[in-house]
Amino acid sequence: NPYIGRSVVLIPEKPNIAITYVPLSSTGTFSRTVPAGRYTVTLIPCAEMGCRNALPKTAVVPANGAVQVTIDIDTGIR
Repeated sequence: NPYIGRSVVLIPEKPNIAITYVPLSSTGTFSRTVPAGRYTVTLIPCAEMGCRNALPKTAVVPANGAVQVTIDIDTGIR
C-alpha cells in the first residue's frame, strides 16, 4: 500500500476545534475520536498517484455517534 506511513488530516469547520492528524495503520485504516461537527478529510502528503482526484472529502460526525469515511484512491498502477 503506497499510502502506509501517511496521515489522514481532519480539518474541522469550527475554528475552536483543533486540526487532527491520524497516521494510517499498516492495513490503511484509521480511527479517531473527535468532537461532533463537520470535517474536511484529506491525506498528507496528497500530491501524486490519484490522491487529488479522491480527496478532500467531507464527514459529518454526529453528537455521541460515529461516521465511516471510505477513501478509494486509484493509483493508476496496474
